Amino acid sequence: MLIFSGDSDGVCATVGTQHWIYNIQGASIKSLWQPWSYYDSYYGVQQGGFRTIFANNLAFVTVHFAGHEVPGYQPEKALQMLSDYLDDSMYATTESSSSAKAKPSTTGFLVALLVILLVIFVGVVIVSLGQFRKPSLRSTVDGSNNEEDGL
Repeated sequence: MLIFSGDSDGVCATVGTQHWIYNIQGASIKSLWQPWSYYDSYYGVQQGGFRTIFANNLAFVTVHFAGHEVPGYQPEKALQMLSDYLDDSMYATTESSSSAKAKPSTTGFLVALLVILLVIFVGVVIVSLGQFRKPSLRSTVDGSNNEEDGL
């Protein structure tokens, strides 16, 4: 299980998430606060944040300079984090085994891209079906529907 937090998140601060995870019963730490890296398209390999790995494949990952919506603030870091999670390289306990030493793998990239496109597609379908359309004020007050009056 992957739990991640932007270290600039003012809504759910990293320290609060960290406190919650560290108090999970039976969550023994395998590696604590190890740096992880990602491939930046302009600067090359950069540090993305830190990760703590617990027993039973539980991972807590911080993302540098990311707010509450990590992929919106730091898309390259979020993609690398998701790729590392999907190909199990996140659970390696040494920095030398990180998959970000070279460009991200195409398999992880394609899976992450498909997930993002699916989420966007579902959102567009929901909005286009008008699931969130509010009823007119008049129909809620007197129970009639006066759409033909333009109200």
